[in-house]
Amino acid sequence: SGIAAAEFAATANNVPLYKFSHQAGHIRAALYSAHAEELSKERFLAFHVSGGTTEMLLVENGKIEKIGGTVDLTAGQAIDRVGVSMGLQFPCGAALEKLALSASAPKTRPCVRGLECNLSGLENQAAKLLKGGATPEETAAYVIEFVRATVEKLTENAFAEYGKMPVLYAGGVMSCSIIRKSLEAKFDGRFAEPAFSADNAAGVALLAYNAAQR
Repeated sequence: SGIAAAEFAATANNVPLYKFSHQAGHIRAALYSAHAEELSKERFLAFHVSGGTTEMLLVENGKIEKIGGTVDLTAGQAIDRVGVSMGLQFPCGAALEKLALSASAPKTRPCVRGLECNLSGLENQAAKLLKGGATPEETAAYVIEFVRATVEKLTENAFAEYGKMPVLYAGGVMSCSIIRKSLEAKFDGRFAEPAFSADNAAGVALLAYNAAQR
């Protein structure tokens, strides 16, 4: 329906129609927001971690290849499920982060195999923590640390397979200050600002503008 509407508008106004993928829009918005547009001319690793997607992408010369990510729940789904079970308002990312900031980060064992990860078990682990007497703050810290450690391990494994390269992190989950601070320090990661992480519309607009200038 979106393509049909765009084709109608383009025909009615006698203007060209440009088509871009969902991920291309997110990556372009993230590059703009992170002041890292120079990476568009390089080979780089891109993460899109949100409620709808948890993917690891290899980007080179405008070509986007999915090389890894979750095989079950997305990171955002796992966070929201735990948050809702704790009585937090959906979407739960910001509230869970606020709780996590009041507790020390525990040790976790992320479920990562090569370039793929499993996140479905996080919901059960959080339930066990709460049942065992952990505070909401401690449980939130565990959840955030599990996601952070998962992304960290995926990044390391991608470097091992493809070589070290710049890394761009985008998506609502990547706006978490705890995760961002850690990955910025460890990998010199580039991060999209929250307003440009949750929506790819700005990226699609920029891609269309760039295409029209050619």
